[in-house]
Formats: sequence, structure tokens, C-alpha cells
Amino acid sequence: MTISDTSTIIGNGFRNAELRDLDAASLALAVEQTTGVDQKLHDALSLAALAHRHQTRPGRNGTLDPYITHPLRNTLRLVGFGCSDTTVLAATALHDTVEDQPEQLVALLGGDTSAPVRDEALRQFASHFGGAVA
Repeated sequence: MTISDTSTIIGNGFRNAELRDLDAASLALAVEQTTGVDQKLHDALSLAALAHRHQTRPGRNGTLDPYITHPLRNTLRLVGFGCSDTTVLAATALHDTVEDQPEQLVALLGGDTSAPVRDEALRQFASHFGGAVA
């Protein structure tokens, strides 16, 4: 068996898995496995995970899920619908960060903490990921 064969088997495993059954780490791996490793997308997934690391949301059976599962599932849904545009996928991974975690973004990306926080978070997005993602 070659690495390519193994990669195909793993990719198919992620494509056939139910999104609700994948934890945050599996979701991130599934996005990268099914899209290939693109640096902009990898960085967007990583930044979203860091920005949302202390957030949770209601999960199944009254449990709390790490918040990052929400943007990761949405990203993977787009991949499943055939989207391969890394700008769209990066924006999807980051879609709640400016709204929910602008202070985290400014701190993580080394932005100007004296500027209005949401404006600075968007400026940092544009600087690091391009205007279309911002």
C-alpha cells in the first residue's frame, strides 16, 4: 500500500463520516484531508481554533461542544457541496471570529490595541488573509 492509497482511504473515511460524529480535531483534519493542505486555509483554521478556544456551544444530549466545531462543520459542508475556493473556505472557518472574538484576533495577529477593536480585527484579516476573506 502506498501513501497515496492510504490518503485516499482516509479521505473517503472522512467524506463518509457524519459531521455530528466528528470532534473538533477530526473536523480540522477532515477539511485538510479533503481539500489538500493550503497554507491560507490551514492558517484560517488554526486562527479560528485559537480565537474560539475558550468558547463552547450547546451540543447533543445537553453537553457542551467546543465552539470551533460550528465553523469547521460549515467549512466541511461547503467542501461536501463541491466548494474548493480556499478564500471562501477560509472566510467560512473565520466567519464568527470578528463578531465573537475581535479582541482575541487583534491580540493573536499583533494588531493595534488602541484602535476600535472590530475595525482593527478586520484590518488584520485583510492584512493576513486578503480583502475577500475580511
